[in-house]
Amino acid sequence: MRWAVPILLVALFLIGCSQEKVTCNSPYISTGERCCLDTEGNGICDADETNGTCPKCSFDCNSCPPNIVTQKEAVTVKQYVCPDQTVVDAPERCIRAPVEPEYAPVLTNEDGQELLEEFRARPACRSAKQAVETYAKLTKLPRALTLEMKSDPKDEFKEVLRFEGTKVVEYQYGVFCPNTCVTTADYFLEPGKKYLVRARFEYPAAQEGDPVTIIYSNEHIVDHTTDGEYATRLC
Repeated sequence: MRWAVPILLVALFLIGCSQEKVTCNSPYISTGERCCLDTEGNGICDADETNGTCPKCSFDCNSCPPNIVTQKEAVTVKQYVCPDQTVVDAPERCIRAPVEPEYAPVLTNEDGQELLEEFRARPACRSAKQAVETYAKLTKLPRALTLEMKSDPKDEFKEVLRFEGTKVVEYQYGVFCPNTCVTTADYFLEPGKKYLVRARFEYPAAQEGDPVTIIYSNEHIVDHTTDGEYATRLC
């Protein structure tokens, strides 16, 4: 009976070796009792190579949003400041202010005479209207007094008012009004302009056959443009 146990162990070993081996189809390989995936064909189960982590995945980016790259381009913009402080993109767009005519009034009375002492012009009001007041101081009354004006220095003086004989007065008044607007004015001037004004005095000849004596006064600027002293006068 003492040989019974060894005989039994040998029998069990022979039975175990006679079991059929597991057959696996590529890409699977046999581990003896089961099949495992071997995608690389290196005889090692993929599960053993990745240490149990997820095998390498492949991504399908057909549904991914596009990768938009924005490029910034530096643009140089030139601008110009006009004399009136407006900003434009080209010099020719500046609005050129009209060239102001040069007014160069004669500031002194005509030399070589003693009849005219003073002639002046200043802002005034007539019937609540802006006006110009001229004043002539004479040592002897003339035969005629003529007030002359021009709005362009290049033009000739034109008569705007004339007094003769006993009607000659020291003060004369012109109102800035396009039409007759008051009854207390000697003449009317178009508003918004600049004028040169002077007086012309006529004296009779000393003897028959002698020429008439004509004297011209000094000249004054009468400015009724936007910022002129005559336009800003409060009446």
